[in-house]
Amino acid sequence: MKDIKYIILPPCRTPSKELLEIYQNLYSSWKSTWIEVFAKVGKEDEINLDDFYKQNLIVALLDNNRPMAMHMYSFYDLELQACRQQSYFNDLPEEALDFFRKNEISKVMTMEYLTVFPEYRKHNSGISWAEVLIVLGTKLLHQTPCQYAIGTARTDVKVHKMGLNCNWKTSTIEISKYDYNCEIMYFKKNWNTDHPSPQYRNIIDSLWENRTDHTNYLDSELKSNKNLIAA
Repeated sequence: MKDIKYIILPPCRTPSKELLEIYQNLYSSWKSTWIEVFAKVGKEDEINLDDFYKQNLIVALLDNNRPMAMHMYSFYDLELQACRQQSYFNDLPEEALDFFRKNEISKVMTMEYLTVFPEYRKHNSGISWAEVLIVLGTKLLHQTPCQYAIGTARTDVKVHKMGLNCNWKTSTIEISKYDYNCEIMYFKKNWNTDHPSPQYRNIIDSLWENRTDHTNYLDSELKSNKNLIAA
């Protein structure tokens, strides 16, 4: 664990020299992984590589700076037509948008492209780094202006069950996304962010406490406290 770190990255626009190599490595690993996922259903030409560039935040787990896993987040206010007409929401059925309206889910952080690279998947590492990232994402949600996190969780690889295990709720709305069955899931800002497993809680708490944040999404009080601890 001592060589594993959790990093929070700003949008991939004009990265500093410090971050350039990290972005390059993450993009290369992300691209090859998801082309393979799309290829399994004959849709390798349909992956939108713009999705890496457009995110508000990219988070990653690094093992000695080698990518282990990553997740990407975007912020939307569904009261704005411009947000509702983004491609992410155009792919959802009207039933899903009705569900969001009825449950007053408007200021949202989408969690997209949950990725664990092959060497670090649970059958190889013994740890579900996907669940670790999901919980870290709910902790990060508290540092954003959003009130909910939402995601489309694949059911074939049991991501929906990982979500339930991490205190998410299902809308029970199922969709097909690039020929993969998914459930639309959501998490409210004030819900419990603790993982049920003591082992996972220890890992998650350590990664969160020692995170490297390259954005301004930590509130000023937390930054002050962290600076005081570092001093």
